[in-house]
Amino acid sequence: MIFSKQSDRKYFIALAMSAAAIFCSTHASADGTIAYRGLTSGIDSNWSANTSGNSYTTWQTDSSTGFARIQFDSAHDYGLNHKLAERDRSAIYVKMWCRQNGGVAHGPKHFKIFGQGYPNSYSNTTFGLAGYGTDYGVYYGDSASGSNDAGVEWSFKGVTTGGTTLSRAAPTVVTKVSTVPTIDNSWHEWGYYIKFNDDNTPNGEIIVQYDGKEIFHLKNVYNRANGESPIDNFGIGQFYQPIGGSYSMSRDYRDIRVAYDGWPASTDIKGNFVNGTKPMAPSAVSLQ
Repeated sequence: MIFSKQSDRKYFIALAMSAAAIFCSTHASADGTIAYRGLTSGIDSNWSANTSGNSYTTWQTDSSTGFARIQFDSAHDYGLNHKLAERDRSAIYVKMWCRQNGGVAHGPKHFKIFGQGYPNSYSNTTFGLAGYGTDYGVYYGDSASGSNDAGVEWSFKGVTTGGTTLSRAAPTVVTKVSTVPTIDNSWHEWGYYIKFNDDNTPNGEIIVQYDGKEIFHLKNVYNRANGESPIDNFGIGQFYQPIGGSYSMSRDYRDIRVAYDGWPASTDIKGNFVNGTKPMAPSAVSLQ
């Protein structure tokens, strides 16, 4: 393009920068469409127990705010699972509020994505305490065939742990933290994005948000075996297994939002509640 005057050139550059800024701003602020929202006023029929037909879960209130409490001991090994209505998805965004009360041993699982085929050959991605320690991490399998379950383990510090053996190319660590979140018995908003890879293609992805900030991000991930199916359901309050007798701890969950086309809108980022009664609702979304 040829400019007749310097002022024309400056005007064109300013116009282009303005348009770019508008696009970037719009793109950055765009929220995903909430396909499901639950645990706002009770445990609805979309939830089921992972084991033994029991949920080991109660609906409780704290300062007039309701939440699902999952209590663990020597007999209660799993919490609640939500089966997706749309079971052809290979990627999902989930945001939730969680308060973890104790539990810094035995690797309790905070959030788990199950691929179709459970309990036989299936792919899954699990978030919990890495290496039975106190640091949060993520587990998945990177086998080219068969069940992909927990063969690879990453700390949110961006290093493999727990005896990991990579069977395919290592993913790219995009975001990591030097200090991972701790279990502090307070409410925090967690966000999870999980994308299963295509056959023989390292295009899986994992992102973790904590109180609105990205704290961990892996790209170029193999987290689904060749030929395995899309996502089936996700679980909250999952627990690995009690070791050495009774192990008392609990986790509280509420306001879980699911989207497929982008991050669901955050509710009150500081963990405060409107009038002490319920979380702030995203624009144009009603509480159930």
